[in-house]
Amino acid sequence: MNPNSLPAIPSQVKLSYNGNDFLLDIAEGNMISLNAIYEIAGSPENNQPYEWKRLPQTQELIDSLAKKLNVQKEDIIKTKRGKGGGTWAHWQLAVAYVTYLGGERVQIVLFESVRDLNAIINALNNFEIPSDILEACKDTLYVYAIREVDSGNIKLGISKDPQVRLKQLQVGNSSRLELIAYREAKNGYCDEHSVHDANNDYHIRGEWFSPKARLPN
Repeated sequence: MNPNSLPAIPSQVKLSYNGNDFLLDIAEGNMISLNAIYEIAGSPENNQPYEWKRLPQTQELIDSLAKKLNVQKEDIIKTKRGKGGGTWAHWQLAVAYVTYLGGERVQIVLFESVRDLNAIINALNNFEIPSDILEACKDTLYVYAIREVDSGNIKLGISKDPQVRLKQLQVGNSSRLELIAYREAKNGYCDEHSVHDANNDYHIRGEWFSPKARLPN
């Protein structure tokens, strides 16, 4: 589907939930404000649009959708900084974000409030999230701590199999790596975000932290 093929729609839609009114910003025909969706969801910690955007599975979805629509990634997700800033995404990515938040109330209020916008509703109803992403959501995940023996630096990440992840990382690392701790991530990727936040003072780059980093219980 061409990202510009949907009919023109309003720039804002007023949503009401629990006595509060929200304005869902819609730009360039089919770009929806993820910040508005986040606000409707109750602004859950560590689930901000920018956090979701940097997840590996989100990047894969963005790449896949851009390729499918034959457009640049910047055409389907945009971030503006400063006053009036935020993140706007193609409606298909907005649906994926709603699914990530996992809030039934978000889905209900969003779908009910924009029911009159037939173009969007039809698109939402016909949208299918790739099966591999759905399957990944069903897997038991573990947050882990893998130490680089030479430097002592620690990688804090998430995987469905930390032992396999250790072997994968070892292939591209000349220093010996060792798995020093892992535990079930009962809250999925939110647990990984919490672990990273707890060790923010020791952050080096990416998912690597100084030897002082710890995997909280």
